[in-house]
Amino acid sequence: MVSVTIEDNRNGNHSYKIERKSQTENQLSFSVMKDGCLEELDFAVFCYNDTSTAFQYQENHIMPYPEGMSRMFCGLPLVGMENIGMPFILNSLEFEPEQERDGIAFDPTANPENLKILKDSVHLFEIVLNYVEKNKLRNAYHLTKMAKRYNGSQTSRTKFCEVGIEGYKQQLMKRAIVKNSDGDLFHSHK
Repeated sequence: MVSVTIEDNRNGNHSYKIERKSQTENQLSFSVMKDGCLEELDFAVFCYNDTSTAFQYQENHIMPYPEGMSRMFCGLPLVGMENIGMPFILNSLEFEPEQERDGIAFDPTANPENLKILKDSVHLFEIVLNYVEKNKLRNAYHLTKMAKRYNGSQTSRTKFCEVGIEGYKQQLMKRAIVKNSDGDLFHSHK
């Protein structure tokens, strides 16, 4: 097991210890000790080609992403990507971010690799949704929050919506993962 301990003496004595408990193909668990209080954190993790994503869950319930968290990462979070319309976090070390690390250009002529990663993200989202459906995870609506909203050039916004958002929507419509107002799982065969 790998662990990290941090002692913070700036404003009193605070200690943090993070320990990786277990890891499987799609699961990563940590124990976090903060000032003597133990918390267990479980994450579902997924990879496809050069893309990866994760979400936290507790007792079979998907947890919301923290408010203000970037939705796109290139190893580290990209600035200004907190409010884009992406329903999940997308990480790729192969992204070529803008010079200020405040976005990704999805221009097919200027940077075809970024557009390929966006296309791969649709398949990654399919893998995530298959896992959620197979394992009957609750609160899947946290993975359905999307909008046609993206920072960047008009070309990038258009590609993000046409390739990303429309692809994610198509994947969602194939799954029975969100309950309707009657408590039944909504499923569309469109």
